[in-house]
Amino acid sequence: MLSNTLLKKNKYGFSLFEVVVTMAIVAIFIAAASNVFTQKFKRKVALPAHGRFECYYDNAGNLTQRYVSENVLVNDFHPTEGYCTFEPKQTAQYLVINAVGGGGAGGAMYGGSAGIYKSIFLTTTTHVLHIYPGRGATFNPANNLVDDDFGGQTYLVDANSNNHDVIRLDGGRSNSGDMLLVKDCSVSYARYTCRRDPYCRVDNEARQLIVGYCTANGDSLSDEAEDAVPFDTAFYEYRDNNREDLSNVVLSYSKRLDSDDDLLQYEALYTLALQVQGNFTGERQSSGFDTYIEALEIEDGIAATDPAPGTGGGIGEDGGNGAVVIAW
Repeated sequence: MLSNTLLKKNKYGFSLFEVVVTMAIVAIFIAAASNVFTQKFKRKVALPAHGRFECYYDNAGNLTQRYVSENVLVNDFHPTEGYCTFEPKQTAQYLVINAVGGGGAGGAMYGGSAGIYKSIFLTTTTHVLHIYPGRGATFNPANNLVDDDFGGQTYLVDANSNNHDVIRLDGGRSNSGDMLLVKDCSVSYARYTCRRDPYCRVDNEARQLIVGYCTANGDSLSDEAEDAVPFDTAFYEYRDNNREDLSNVVLSYSKRLDSDDDLLQYEALYTLALQVQGNFTGERQSSGFDTYIEALEIEDGIAATDPAPGTGGGIGEDGGNGAVVIAW
């Protein structure tokens, strides 16, 4: 019979089986975490763009195509086809396309508007792109007038898909302080509802707004209408020569009911919100494309053009030509 002292000591001990099980569990955890203990922590470093493709007109007016890899110029030549050809690199994980339309020329009183600038992100593609930078509008000192109302469109097409547009950007308006350019429009109010949703789209070529709306509450075709509103009609009440930057100005235009009732004449069928742009100064208007070039720290090639790509010309100056930069 065991003594009381021995029983008391055994009360606080572990059996051999318990110790083996505990050690096995600890060993499993150590084995699972071995990669964490043995591998060194590595900080992820953001990789810069590996390459850059430029398509632009140089200061002599020559269409120029450049390919830069790791900040080293690989090739630089003047395409004779009238467009640049971009062949994507198979190793590229993405493409960032920055493009700007040709700038408007400045006239005798006001500067021209900058071309439309846009940046789009694409996953890598194997399709060849043809690039057409728009020419800037020109000022003719012989008659003190501008030769073109707008700078040329800049566009990229997919050469492997029936020249389908990848991006197309309008040029800026010349002497735009005389006449505003609509950047965007939307229906902010519609009196009636029917099966058609109201809409507004900009037709800068014809200088008008296309508006779809309802003439009454209902579901029939007779309740639907479409108007073509000339820019001059939409802007006739607005004249503010003290405004220098109209890039973010929102104006409104309302179509009123045509009625003999004096009270009803003040009721609007629809109201449009118009985002306009213009240049009411004699200075050049930046397109924002030059800011992108500076951010990439480009100092030659496309960065050396004067005026900068897409720039709206000052009084008596040509607009900057359109351009495209593709980075990956």
